[in-house]
Amino acid sequence: MTDASAWERIEACLDELLALPEGERAAALERLAGEDEALRRELENLLAQTVGGDALLDRPSSPRRRRRAASPPAPASAPGASSS
Repeated sequence: MTDASAWERIEACLDELLALPEGERAAALERLAGEDEALRRELENLLAQTVGGDALLDRPSSPRRRRRAASPPAPASAPGASSS
C-alpha cells in the first residue's frame, strides 16, 4: 500500500481521525478501514506516532542536537573581518 492513491487515502483518513475526539476514533477507524487490514494497520501506526505530540519528527534526533537547538546561533563574522 505505497502508491500515490493509497497515500492520498491514508492521508484523508488520518486527517479525519485526528479531527475527532480520541474517544470516537476507534469507531471511525473501523468505518474507514472496513475489511482493509493494511489500511487499518497503517492508520493505527500513524495514530500511535501522532497522538500525544510524540511524533518522530517533532523530536530532536540526539542530545547534541537538543543542546544546539536550545542555544542561540553564533554571530556570523563580517566578510573580510580578521579573526585576530
